[in-house]
Amino acid sequence: NAGLGNYVNVGLIGFSSPSYSYFRGNPGYISVGLGKAGNTSHQQAINGALSPKFQGGTYMQIGLRQGSAMLNADTSGNKKMMILLTDGVPTFSNKVINSEWINGTLYGTNFESRRDEPGDTARIRPPYPDSSGHYIHDTWPATLGEAKIAKDSGNEVHALGIQLAGDDGYRSEGYMSDEDVRQNMELIPTSPDLYEDADSADAVEAYLNNQAKDIV
Repeated sequence: NAGLGNYVNVGLIGFSSPSYSYFRGNPGYISVGLGKAGNTSHQQAINGALSPKFQGGTYMQIGLRQGSAMLNADTSGNKKMMILLTDGVPTFSNKVINSEWINGTLYGTNFESRRDEPGDTARIRPPYPDSSGHYIHDTWPATLGEAKIAKDSGNEVHALGIQLAGDDGYRSEGYMSDEDVRQNMELIPTSPDLYEDADSADAVEAYLNNQAKDIV
């Protein structure tokens, strides 16, 4: 609406459980490539991809990976930013091969094609040692490691947590509190001030409108 539709490119990665049938041929994600925001057919492609009623888990790592790959393949010279939207903790991730501790947080540095699939929690049982000798207790090291890789490649990462709550782990054991989850989510974007919470559909819409205004 600001007349900049030919100067701003937008793409979409949607992510869920790897076995979710809608993601035919692309386990865990759907993709609509970058295109001009003002192009009507491109708008229709994104709206069409988002039209089904989605279900399943939260394979956040594949969303970060594929979103970063889409941005990195663009050679326009434009500023590149990714907005991660999630309504839960990561319940799927790739098994960690190596990792490193940074400021008290464990980040995966490379990963197997095999996945950890705890299902409705981030907690992995039993935890396992990676090749660096660090024990992987949940899906966060892989997810945060993927976010770091995306940021290190030059992309500005933002994140919105939608109705996030604590992670009960197994059988309501209280694995992570609301604040624990939020602190981990704040590590995904390029800086903590690029993370926000949303508790309603209206709040999500307002957030995205504000992001658009910032781009304009």
